[in-house]
Amino acid sequence: MSTRRTTLGPVSNSAMNSRVSIGWGGAKGMQGSTMKGRRASAAPAPLANSGRRSSTMNGSIRRSSQMVSRTGQAQITDPRHLQDKSSMASSVRNLICYLSEHGFDHAISPKLLSNPTSKDFQHILIFLLRQIDPSYSFQTRLEDDVRAVYKQLGYPFPISKSSLHAVGSPHTWPALLGALTWLLELLTYDEAASNKQLESEELDAEAQGNRIFFDYLERTYDSFLGGDDNFEELDQELAESFEVKNQLVREEIESFEEENARLEEQVAKIRVSESPLVALRAREKDLEANLDKFRKLIGELENYRIKTTAKVQEKKEEVLSREKDLTQNAADIEKLKVTIAQQESDAVDVQRIERDRSALRSATERVGEQRSQVESAQLEAENTVVNWTQRVESSLSQYRELADKLRLVPATAENANGVTFTANLTRNASAVRPEDLLSIDMKNVIRPALLELKEAFIKSIFETQEEALALQDRIDVLEEKVMVKKDESQLLETR
Repeated sequence: MSTRRTTLGPVSNSAMNSRVSIGWGGAKGMQGSTMKGRRASAAPAPLANSGRRSSTMNGSIRRSSQMVSRTGQAQITDPRHLQDKSSMASSVRNLICYLSEHGFDHAISPKLLSNPTSKDFQHILIFLLRQIDPSYSFQTRLEDDVRAVYKQLGYPFPISKSSLHAVGSPHTWPALLGALTWLLELLTYDEAASNKQLESEELDAEAQGNRIFFDYLERTYDSFLGGDDNFEELDQELAESFEVKNQLVREEIESFEEENARLEEQVAKIRVSESPLVALRAREKDLEANLDKFRKLIGELENYRIKTTAKVQEKKEEVLSREKDLTQNAADIEKLKVTIAQQESDAVDVQRIERDRSALRSATERVGEQRSQVESAQLEAENTVVNWTQRVESSLSQYRELADKLRLVPATAENANGVTFTANLTRNASAVRPEDLLSIDMKNVIRPALLELKEAFIKSIFETQEEALALQDRIDVLEEKVMVKKDESQLLETR
């Protein structure tokens, strides 16, 4: 069962026998189910622990001539063809469909409903009633509770106790199936009304306004049919409803105006501000140039890494060879010790051995000191090389910036004259001369090209200055001619 139903009220077990004024065919009394609980409820009060629904059993509708009399003496003849097999089959199909769709947790089939037991009937009825009140359960005997429940719900036909004692018998089951079908139609109508109410809440503003007005007309007409001609309270509710709706519309308009002002301000800022496309394109060119440089540098560093890895491998092999030699020397020393211990030695040999041992120890100490000095000198040299490398890289960076400003790079630049001014640090481990560490010969290539460019600039400056002097002389001559013409003109005017 959908949790959206809010119209059917729970059935109170404590008020089973209370008299309720219900119109013919309880579905008609359900017409107020979409009124959101604003009509007076004619059903008994709900259970204390289930206050989530409001009753839809509206007793304010005028009774027709076929209603049960207030004294309860009149009896209504059931006009339905309950014994008709096709009608019973249709009712069984509808009942099975509803139970299956709403999660009935017991076995159900057409064969079972052709001759049900009292227990089957009780399970089905409790399931349907719990769609109205989830906490409902029978309090007394089945036949008493069933009759009281249907009386509360406004079932217009009597249900005999004898039929509830023999539910599946051929002469009692059609009437009970009709009662279940009536309750099923009541629940189905309530679901449709609830869905219609939810759909109405999703309508646009104009449709919602019409919905409020039609709701007002329905309620006033309902009151009119009940004999009430005073609609002031309903008029006040209608005015309050439209006022609330108007306030929501005003707030929405203010929100739209603020959002519109904010967007217009953003558009104005975008129109005034400089387009970032130019700066981004320049940045893209710089990044592309740097990318090429980094790729070249990565290639050089990769070559350097390969060469360094080869050297490290050679050193490892050398260390392994030295370790083998050291192990062999240690074994030889042990053998010599054994030999010395076994041979007979006089005092002269012992003194000679001691002298040789002292000499060897002194030589070993000197070699160790020399080794420490060499390692210190090597470390200092490596630090010096790193420092000079950093200085060279800094100088090369400055050189690249100046070459870029003077339009000397690449070789196709304006002032390059076909000469490659690009210089990079090669990190060649086999380099002997400082010039071999650069990708281009600074002394024999770059320097002569720069001197030649300097001479060309100086020559161009001299030629430009001479042209400027010649133009200045022409300007002076023309100014003198203009002055002469002005004098002649003034002379002619005075004549």
